[in-house]
Amino acid sequence: MDVYSQEFLCWIHGEFYNRLPESMRISRTQTGKEYKIVPGKFRDYMVDVGSHTPPDFAALSAFLSRFHEFYSDEHILATNRLVAIAAAHHRLAWIHPFGDGNGRVARLHAHALLQYHGLDGGGLWTLSRGLARARTLYYERLQEADRGRENDYDGRGNLTERGLSRFCVFFLETILDQVQFMGGLLNLSDLRTRVDRYFTYDALHLKKYRQDLMRVVKAIVDEGEFPRERVSELTGKGATTTAEIIKVGLKEGYIESPSEKGRLRVAFPVKVLPFYFPNLFIDLPVEKDAG
Repeated sequence: MDVYSQEFLCWIHGEFYNRLPESMRISRTQTGKEYKIVPGKFRDYMVDVGSHTPPDFAALSAFLSRFHEFYSDEHILATNRLVAIAAAHHRLAWIHPFGDGNGRVARLHAHALLQYHGLDGGGLWTLSRGLARARTLYYERLQEADRGRENDYDGRGNLTERGLSRFCVFFLETILDQVQFMGGLLNLSDLRTRVDRYFTYDALHLKKYRQDLMRVVKAIVDEGEFPRERVSELTGKGATTTAEIIKVGLKEGYIESPSEKGRLRVAFPVKVLPFYFPNLFIDLPVEKDAG
């Protein structure tokens, strides 16, 4: 599917809202009037988004056609593609094609664009996490880019080029921040230290084999995976005790294996994530999406 097409945008919106209960497919105007959100359908009414009034619904097709034509252009250099993705993110939010969920669709769309152009993090980092961490600044930069052109030195279109440039810089800095953040968390030396700290201070419910499991997990972090016999080498225990250590490790979720006698791999159960990867998850206030 063409990731810049109207059909793809509708697919994203439909896939998102079709997973929500009917009670969450209702939105409200600024005056409090309720209206139903139809998954995958462009709005057929006017809306206001703060100080921004998006294009008339009758002009959506023309705006989205231009959006597709410009950002899907194969002549955009690979070195400029990230900037184009950043600009496309704002322009899609500005067009505001749906009655609700535009912010969510725009972020999902940006993620899809990164994947399509081979620029995603392979599951190791996400743009959405970075935008969530800088929520206030994110909306400020979007709103700045919504403004009209300031003067003859502010681009050639109707909207401010300076504001769009500031947003694109913020967008790229957010990506860099997330890459660097996850790079630090996945540094093997630091990860081993955090594993050591977890088993020393937090896995106190383990009455047996705590130190043995710590050695095993730290070794798997270094080596990726290894045969079960390696556990005996690491702990200096006999076959029976080694089998018990492996059993406890599998039960607790610290290690995993594809079969009963298969090789052992490191696992990341929910209970260890705050210790292995501090600050990976953040608590955010539940707010209405600005889309």
